[in-house]
Amino acid sequence: MPATFDDEEGRKAIKEQIEALKKQHREAEIARRKALQEQMRAFMEKQREQDEAHKKAIREQIETLKKQFVDEHEESKRGLREQIVEKMELAREEHVRKHHSNRARSLELLQDRGDSEVQKGFLKLHILMVLSDGPSHGYEIMHRISHHTMRMWRPSPGSLYPALEALESKGFIACQGDGRRKVYSLTSKGQNVMEQIRKKREEQFYEMKSFMSSLLEE
Repeated sequence: MPATFDDEEGRKAIKEQIEALKKQHREAEIARRKALQEQMRAFMEKQREQDEAHKKAIREQIETLKKQFVDEHEESKRGLREQIVEKMELAREEHVRKHHSNRARSLELLQDRGDSEVQKGFLKLHILMVLSDGPSHGYEIMHRISHHTMRMWRPSPGSLYPALEALESKGFIACQGDGRRKVYSLTSKGQNVMEQIRKKREEQFYEMKSFMSSLLEE
């Protein structure tokens, strides 16, 4: 016989059914909320992973572009350095060519004019240049002067030894030994002269370097 509101037991049974239905509804609601929360967390986690992957991809692209820029910049600088070196080398070769050409013309003029005083000064300078590389005897000095002048001039013993004696008497060189065993070397005074000549050459070199740099900047 179904429960009715007419008796106490009927009302109690109906009340229990209602409570059971309410509890079932609450549990179902909680389960739905929990499932929705899990779905939302899964969606947010997936979205976060996608955002991180996207950010990582962007960072990698930025690093790639930076590296490409640095590589291109280094390549550009390397190319510029090579051009500068090439131009300076060409300028140096031209300078050496003109220097030897001018020196050869000077030798020809000296020989044609027979200007003994200028020849003596030229010879003394070459003697000091040879001895700046180290002590030498007379024959070796003649040979090295010939080499320095591209074999266009080889002083004779009759001109070399008086020049050596003159330099020795003025304190530019010193002599050790006797006869054919004499070895000549620079004194401190002679070294000072060659140092001044070296500084002058360096000044000319840096002037040429500065001139080349100014041309490249135009």
